Amino acid sequence: MAKLSKMKESLPDSEASLLRFMNLVDDLRNHKIASMSGDITVRQFSVDSDIPTKIGRSQSFLPVTLTLSGKENDVMQALQYLTNSIYFIRVLNLNEEFDPATDQVRLQTQFHLFVADNFGKN
Repeated sequence: MAKLSKMKESLPDSEASLLRFMNLVDDLRNHKIASMSGDITVRQFSVDSDIPTKIGRSQSFLPVTLTLSGKENDVMQALQYLTNSIYFIRVLNLNEEFDPATDQVRLQTQFHLFVADNFGKN
């Protein structure tokens, strides 16, 4: 029963449960991640559609765009923080730009955040 509950929690089924995922991004934005040694900036975060997409028999998902900047190690830790969360995420692409003058990296990623098939119907 605990595994089923955990699985349900991993797939947002409403805007309220999607908000819990957004809180993870806010934790990054507000520097509330204890394991991170430095600062990162959340330059962009958007759920690119509030209507789930389903391709064939695959799980429904929402497309998400996230852009982070900071020292490379900190940005990678932030991305790892999200991908190691309870949520199912499929990273589609990563675009990394490095500025040697400031020792900063800018990382833009687009990913699918998988949601319950009944997302938005509750």
